[in-house]
Amino acid sequence: TGRNDLIFEATPLPYSGGNLTIQGAGRLGTIVDPLLPPTNLDDVDLVRLEVRRGATIAVDVDLDFNNALNAAIRFFDGSGNELQGVPNPANDTVQYTATEDGVVFIGISGLGNESYDPRIPGSAQIGQVDSYTAKVTVNLPASYLADGSLVEFNGGQKTLSASPAALFLVTSPTSAA
Repeated sequence: TGRNDLIFEATPLPYSGGNLTIQGAGRLGTIVDPLLPPTNLDDVDLVRLEVRRGATIAVDVDLDFNNALNAAIRFFDGSGNELQGVPNPANDTVQYTATEDGVVFIGISGLGNESYDPRIPGSAQIGQVDSYTAKVTVNLPASYLADGSLVEFNGGQKTLSASPAALFLVTSPTSAA
């Protein structure tokens, strides 16, 4: 793949809704020949996905060679403005919960390159170089709608249990032919 340092170059993730985990790999910097110094030291990998308000995006990046370090993970809105990611040390992720429907960009860069502007070419700094594996998890909030004896579940519930077991009849929506 080509460069994806700026928002107009961001790689789209294969996400179309629901709860999903997407895994992949990348490289920060370019190593053409192991005997030569790396190039593209200010590399940023930007990906994009379209989410609904309330979706929580959790990103985990594991460096392959400097695994004692962490990559820099940042979130941006559809215009490239930074969104506040929240570190979650319990599962080694950085998370963001969408406040509106729309595009969210995720930036992955090496330590030292945490202040780039994904709208401005040349704004990146020199950062660590490494290959990595990444996991992006999107979870939707659970929502329930009750109307008399009808209960509709929409969203992010992962399991549903009832007691007694036959309390609910589970049906799937039918599509028009």
